[in-house]
Amino acid sequence: MRLATVDGRAALLGGAQVFDVEHASGGRLPSDPMELLGEHWDVLLELAAGGVNRNNGRALADVRLGPPVPRPPAVFSVIANFPPAERNEFPMVVGKSPTSVSGPFDDIVLPNPNRLPLGRAFVIAEPELGVVTRGSARHLSPASALDAVAGFVVAQDVTERVHEFGGAPSPWEWQHLPAKTLGKSIDTFCPIGPVLLTLDELVDPSALRTRCWIDDVLRVDANTRDMLASVSELVALLSSFMTLLPGMLCLCGSPGTLDGTPMPALAPGDQVRTEIEGIGTMVNRCRPE
Repeated sequence: MRLATVDGRAALLGGAQVFDVEHASGGRLPSDPMELLGEHWDVLLELAAGGVNRNNGRALADVRLGPPVPRPPAVFSVIANFPPAERNEFPMVVGKSPTSVSGPFDDIVLPNPNRLPLGRAFVIAEPELGVVTRGSARHLSPASALDAVAGFVVAQDVTERVHEFGGAPSPWEWQHLPAKTLGKSIDTFCPIGPVLLTLDELVDPSALRTRCWIDDVLRVDANTRDMLASVSELVALLSSFMTLLPGMLCLCGSPGTLDGTPMPALAPGDQVRTEIEGIGTMVNRCRPE
């Protein structure tokens, strides 16, 4: 199943058409995608499996897709989850504000450095696989963790490096600790989409090619099979600390660049194209605040 949003309403994507969920279900299902991720998820899966009335669709080319999960109750970002980092017993996970979520074709708004505490900004793109939870769960094992997963999205964990790392070089004293969550939480810094894809639609959900172009220059070409902590392990880890609510979003970490150099700073006018095999492609243009 490919779940999208159009004008804030949940829609199923089928071929080159989108179908409004509430209309396709004859009013049995709500239009709010966040409600669907909770108690209505199984009914939605049945609707998608049974097919929808092809006479009631809209052409995909005529609509603008929004974030398939517009209001996640929480967003988590996994740090250093690809080589050359080394696997740790306890992966580093930081928060990212749900207010940073934006659509697969929305602009990335680059902050005005003069309005930030340190007076500087260095914004980079970080292409990542996003995992969305489907219902309340706690204390999952890696073997059962995928039962709590609704599906995957393409994600960009856009990050402002100056404030993420703090105003002083490492080793940091407490007053100079980096503000990783704040550096990742600026409005529009979490484009997701173009759809929420259920795992049954993928041949091998553990091995997905991930690519990112900036102004048509390929910067990242990697595969999720190389993640140090797998999707199952990350979902189980989160469930050790909290109940996984419907629509929670976990960004699984960004791979390194093709040439091993740091990602370049984004500038107004840059176009970021992010693609994950089988899920889809996002295109986000950068503009100044």
